Amino acid sequence: MSTSRHIFLQANTDNIMKAHGEMEIEKKKLKKKKKKKTKELKLKLVENFEEEVLRNILIYSQGSMSLGDPIKEFAIGVDTKERIYFTIVPLFLFIRHKLNFKSFECTNKNIKAVPELGSENKPVSFYIDVDPQEVSKPLPFSLEMTLHYEVAENTWEKFDFTVDPVLRVIQD
Repeated sequence: MSTSRHIFLQANTDNIMKAHGEMEIEKKKLKKKKKKKTKELKLKLVENFEEEVLRNILIYSQGSMSLGDPIKEFAIGVDTKERIYFTIVPLFLFIRHKLNFKSFECTNKNIKAVPELGSENKPVSFYIDVDPQEVSKPLPFSLEMTLHYEVAENTWEKFDFTVDPVLRVIQD
């Protein structure tokens, strides 16, 4: 690869965990009600949670991170062969919870994450190699992440969520 680029995702895991807990409480309340609109209301809860996730994950490029200025619009444009690194940067140190990448979904199936993401590998950083001959326009992609959190000593729970920076980046 001739050049490389770094993309950092700064996550406020405390706020994401809080939003997830609130969503689960509301889902339980809806479960008790026997209304026809329950599915629609559950879908609305999930959409609200996804928006809250996006509010609590700031996406930085290498230069914008040093300036403390998150990216306002985000897409991967490629002019040369590039290696693009994705790295999670926690807002707070991971003590009672851990955040890792679960999958990288891209419209171009030739682009693979290294290391391979999945149940065995739980990295906080990975890279993709992009060749402009394979890419004619910005690449739509999404990142699935897993948040593990400690509920009691040596007792962990987890939930997954998706960050889709191409469709909707909410940056303050």
